Amino acid sequence: ETSHTCGMVPSTLEAGTAVLVKCEREGRFIRITCMHPKRRVVPPAVEVWAPATALGSVRSSVGRECCSKKSCGPSHQTYLFNGYNLNCEAICMEDIRCKWFTVFRSGWCQTAANCDMDFPSISVQGPVTFARLANRTKASTTPLLTPLAPVLSSARQSSKDWGGAPDRAIDGKWDSNFWARTCTHTNAGTPDAWWSTEFLPLNVPIHMVRLQVRGDCCSERMTDWEVRVGNDENPWQNMVCGTKQNEPKTGGRIDIHCSPPLYGRFVGIVLPGNEPLTLCEVEAFTSTDAFESSRIPLQRLK
Repeated sequence: ETSHTCGMVPSTLEAGTAVLVKCEREGRFIRITCMHPKRRVVPPAVEVWAPATALGSVRSSVGRECCSKKSCGPSHQTYLFNGYNLNCEAICMEDIRCKWFTVFRSGWCQTAANCDMDFPSISVQGPVTFARLANRTKASTTPLLTPLAPVLSSARQSSKDWGGAPDRAIDGKWDSNFWARTCTHTNAGTPDAWWSTEFLPLNVPIHMVRLQVRGDCCSERMTDWEVRVGNDENPWQNMVCGTKQNEPKTGGRIDIHCSPPLYGRFVGIVLPGNEPLTLCEVEAFTSTDAFESSRIPLQRLK
């Protein structure tokens, strides 16, 4: 697993001491280790501070562009603003519909009401995408979401090829290069491929599913695929979350919203036809209120 050292703390700390460690790294998980062979790490209270702007927007990704599904093609009509402006955040703040904005070094600015997908940018202008969290109010009807814990041993798929085991899609690695051994792969020519797994806790509604698709090739294979939620390990037998999906951007991370939210033991992906199904990471989300009321701690389970 690829990881980077974030920082070092003194070898001896007084009880109750707070230590600030500058990280400045991209990633989704934090691991705290003790290098002393005879000492163990006592789980500390950890706060993660994401880089934020003076107006309250939080950096979402670097080197990736944000778009809605309809604006990922040649037409940019669904962007709220798409042009040169050095005050991109201010433009977003002035529009109550704006939730996301992407800034390029050239001064180009894109604002959007949603970010159904973010994908590796081909621009050399170093785009940075921000989430405008500041415009969430108590009156908002959009719930805060919390990721669920995947059960590693429950991952399954219709077939396996090229070593693409099903548990690769829930290994916590968001590398979209198949040759990094972080993506699944079913047999080509086997009809109606599928993948599924369980997430805990089981008794909460699934509001959203996030997918990382393959980034080194073959996005054209992902045509008319669906996310499904239910109690059958074969997702073809379960309810559809969202709508039928078209070919994603190569290397895209896609958010599929279940409206209404769905209940079920299994979250799965189905792909009609004879193309192989490749997934590099899958996350399921419930509402934070539902998660906290379940009283089950978030942890990766084996």
